[in-house]
Amino acid sequence: MERSRFSGYTPWRVFISVIFLLIFCGAAAGQYTDRQAIDDLGGPQAFAARRSELAKRCKTGSVILFARNEIPEAVHYREDNDFYYFTGLQDPGAVMLLDCQKETVFILEPEQTPQTAKTYGPNPLALAPADREALGFKNVTSIANIDIFLSYATHGFGPSASKDLWIRLDFPDKADGARPETGRDNAWKYAHPYHEPLPAKSVHLGTS
Repeated sequence: MERSRFSGYTPWRVFISVIFLLIFCGAAAGQYTDRQAIDDLGGPQAFAARRSELAKRCKTGSVILFARNEIPEAVHYREDNDFYYFTGLQDPGAVMLLDCQKETVFILEPEQTPQTAKTYGPNPLALAPADREALGFKNVTSIANIDIFLSYATHGFGPSASKDLWIRLDFPDKADGARPETGRDNAWKYAHPYHEPLPAKSVHLGTS
């Protein structure tokens, strides 16, 4: 009689396998918005303090920051530096809108499918209101409403309302370079139509 291929598995091996499975499943669930990562960096109050300081520096109008939209294949998602610094969120396609005078922040998020929320963890839009507030965000809505929010931000309301809109226009930072290096690299990249540095000496292709 042939021995079952599972007969050699001891309870200890089964236990180890279950532990590894839980570790990897937990890592996948926290790939995007990770509460532990937020707490390790000072908690929601630390990011709220950064937003408050940003609002005081800008004084009027609204600040808008965009998360990354591209999700690299087969690698861990890395959030845009500015968006992460002021929110602590790691959500592709998200937008932060900050009213500088009222210091009110709105988070606009893509609507996740149940499978996406299960695989990568729910974004704030998929959380219960109490869980959103625990992350420091009371006002969370769908990214589908962004045109309405931009209309309010750019037209202003009331006699003292400001139409100023603070937005970053340069390229996102790279994972392996400081901001000046990112600017330099992009300048090199777009200085030539073929995205390559021009040769030191030109080659004459004409006939003699």
